[in-house]
Order: sequence, then structure tokens, then C-alpha cells
Amino acid sequence: MVFLLSIFISLHLFHSAQASLNSTASQISASSSALGGAGRAAVGPGDVSTLNPASLVYLFGFNFYTRYAPGETAISISDNTKETVIPAAVYVYQKLDFKNFKLSFAEPFSKRISLGMSVGYSQAKAGEAIFNLANLDLGMTYLVSQNKAIGVVLYDLNKSPDNWPMENRVDPKIGVGYHYVYKGFLRARVDYLTEGRFKLNEGSLMFGVENYLNRWTLFRFGYQKNSLNINDLMTIGMGFDLPKFKINYAYLSDSKDYTQVRHSVDLMVPF
Repeated sequence: MVFLLSIFISLHLFHSAQASLNSTASQISASSSALGGAGRAAVGPGDVSTLNPASLVYLFGFNFYTRYAPGETAISISDNTKETVIPAAVYVYQKLDFKNFKLSFAEPFSKRISLGMSVGYSQAKAGEAIFNLANLDLGMTYLVSQNKAIGVVLYDLNKSPDNWPMENRVDPKIGVGYHYVYKGFLRARVDYLTEGRFKLNEGSLMFGVENYLNRWTLFRFGYQKNSLNINDLMTIGMGFDLPKFKINYAYLSDSKDYTQVRHSVDLMVPF
């Protein structure tokens, strides 16, 4: 009996750890992963299609982004040059049994408010069965001041069917984020993401801070507090803002089971 109970607890902790790690680092950038998953009010080439499409308005130029994690790859291209009529981005994510494609657009609504949307298409596999789903994310960014911003995003407005593979199921959620920049070298993010079907009293609270150690190097750390039976996360990372490209690394660890870790590396090239 004790042996069976031990197995049950171990499997439960493993599932909680994997759920927390996978939901945080699966499709967002390494820089946001290193900040506890926060970034809905920030601007980054790896997050304009996955965290807040409205931030496309403030991501200037032409940017190429790619990310690698064990068993996963992601690629994004964004265009917000002077010749662009509407800022847009295309994003592709793939792992063994799941693919996700997103096309994002954004437009300034006023001097301080921008609006964006991501139209997505997902395909999941379970054995011989193949499942397809179209979806929609809606985002807004509000510039409180030159160094403060608030982001609000509605995710996955089309709920996945009940027969979808459990690991890839999605429900409508709402995310809120705050971004603060102190004198250009210190940045703080705080986000809250609800559980499915807009359950405001259940969700994940994310916090992260990044600091420039010198002109080219950033240090990041963060924490994610999760409700229900999902374990909390501790995150850390480094970034290298070089003249021609940027490289970011994130390390995520479960707060209860330190053997459950995840690494993520991404590359961004502006043109």
C-alpha cells in the first residue's frame, strides 16, 4: 500500500512539474521564459504572436526570430518598417506531435493604445488520429508613460474539443501584464494569466527582473506562482545584445522537484 501510494505521489508531482514547465516555455521566447513567463506588456520579436500581438506596433523594422528547446523549434518573422501599411508577423511552432501557425496584425488605436490580433491554426496528433483547430487571440497595449505599459490579452477564444489530446487542449484565458523600465538599464515585469474559461481566482502570477550588466549583457531572473495542483517555477537566464544579433538563454526549474528542468535558447536578427 505504501509502495503504491509512493508511485501515485511521484506521478502526480511529475505531471505537475511537466505541466508548469511546458505551459511556460513551450511557445514563448527564452527572454520571457527567464522572467517567469511574464511579458504581456513588453515588446519582443519572439513574443508578438504568442504573448501580445498588440506589441507589434512598437517592434520596429524587420525582425527574424528562431528558438530551440529539446524536441521543439519556433520561427517568427515580423515586419514593421516605414513602408509597412499594417505591422504584421508570421509564427510557426513545431514539435513531434503538435504544430501551430499564427498570423498576427496590429494597429495603433490612439497615441497611447494599440490593438492586435493573432489568427492561429493548430494540428495535434494522437496515434493515427489527427486533430485540427482554428483560433483567435486579441490583445491591447496601453502606454501609461514613457517607461510604463499595461497589456491585456484574450487567448484561445475557440475552445478545443473534448476529444483533443490532453497535453494540447486549450481553453479561453485572459492575461494581464505590467512592464516598468527604470533609467533604461533595469526592467521589471508582472503578469497574471487566468485558468481556462476566464477563471479569475485560478491562474499563474509571474514576476521577472532583467538588468544590464554591461552594454551587451543582460541578467534575468523570475518566479511563477501557480494555483491548483501545478508546481511553482524558478527561472534564470542571460541575454547578449550584440550589434548584429541577439542571443537569449533561459533555465527553468520546478520549485519542488529540482530534477525537472527545461532549457531554451533563441536568436533574433534585426534588419
